[in-house]
Amino acid sequence: MAIGLGWGSAAAQTSAIHAPVPPQCEQPLPVETLSAQEHFTNLEPLCLRSAGYYRHYGQWLLQQHNPVAATEALERSLLLDPDHLGTQLDYAQALLAAGDTDSAFNILGTLRAMPDLPAHLAALMDFQLLLVQRHTASGAPTPANGFYSKVMLSQALGGDSNLNNATTTTNVTLTYPDLDVSLPLAPAFLPQSGGTATTALQWTGFLPHERHAWLFQVEGRTRHTASHATRYQQLEAHATWLQDPVAPSQWIARAAHTQLHWGGRKLYSSQRMGAQHQWLHTRADTSCRTAAGIEVEGRAFPGNRTLNGYYQGGLLTLVCQRQDSINVQLRVGADRARDPNRAGGTQQQSELRVQWHTRQGAYDVQTEYGVQHQQDAEGYSPLLLRNAQRRILRHSWRLEASRQLDWPAFGSPHWFGSVEYTQQRSNLQAFVSSRSATQTGLRWTWP
Repeated sequence: MAIGLGWGSAAAQTSAIHAPVPPQCEQPLPVETLSAQEHFTNLEPLCLRSAGYYRHYGQWLLQQHNPVAATEALERSLLLDPDHLGTQLDYAQALLAAGDTDSAFNILGTLRAMPDLPAHLAALMDFQLLLVQRHTASGAPTPANGFYSKVMLSQALGGDSNLNNATTTTNVTLTYPDLDVSLPLAPAFLPQSGGTATTALQWTGFLPHERHAWLFQVEGRTRHTASHATRYQQLEAHATWLQDPVAPSQWIARAAHTQLHWGGRKLYSSQRMGAQHQWLHTRADTSCRTAAGIEVEGRAFPGNRTLNGYYQGGLLTLVCQRQDSINVQLRVGADRARDPNRAGGTQQQSELRVQWHTRQGAYDVQTEYGVQHQQDAEGYSPLLLRNAQRRILRHSWRLEASRQLDWPAFGSPHWFGSVEYTQQRSNLQAFVSSRSATQTGLRWTWP
């Protein structure tokens, strides 16, 4: 792979080599009357030592469908900052657009092998690698170079303070017209703690078609406990269509099915569909994708059909990649009752979830925080706070650390350990609860 160095005159390079980098070199293209090309041309003599300048210039050239010039600018950026992940991805994309598929494939393959690569970038890289293979293959593509899949198996042992998701209130007050009566809850309805053994199996498939792509995922999870009543099995299946994963903007459509069996009985199932429009934008050395869309979901409870509902809502997401990655999701919507006799009627719901991923030495560290709010439109029950509208506020937090083990005889698994805590508050005593859990185990991935 050749490195182009024909940028600026030798005199300009000599005079600038020891000068500090002006702040404007590291800033993205401003919105001004000055044309973009004039902006970059005027700044170049001042920015010969600025990786940010050449990165932004290369990104702009790539958007202008000038991959050859973009390749040269991004090469210069990598000479000044060779470890910048966003620039490496842009450089591979420019090489691919310029027809240098061998170099693009080598770069993407090296980046894809990074153990701490965030999941959303791994999926994008898989698509780009397959796109390279399709461009270089002769004749019709075979399943080997037209479809990528992987399997992940994890086994963990741990403990849980509230296996049955019970209320932490020991007494419930019933509100009759003339008096209030406080009754203690039976032991069977109080939180039960104990050990857990959890097994999860996940399959992921990635299928490109021209510039579109399909992403499939199926995951099964089972938890074994000493009591049959607190065991569960969960199945989730997702299919996602991406209009053009490497474009600055794209449409995304999703469909999903979930079902949960608890204590040997089918507790819950849902079918969800959604559509989003996603935009890519960069600022300084951060690359972000913003998306806005809508979701619809049918929710069914076979054991108590009066709880069935139909959800409609909006979704905003922000995914940013720097040295670390952060994912922010905001959902707002309403769950409308299918049965007019459902307690509380329509439920107004909102959720904010933040995920953060970083690398600390040999360890991958991920943390997630979520807050959910629910407000019923009607009174829940005349016997609970005299038919007050139920309000629920739920906080959850999870922290996981993992690292790869040098155990080739056992398939070189990843060790992981996690802690999590959930607290639910409500104006109705029966819906107040808390839970804490820990677990540790091993995770294998093929290929």
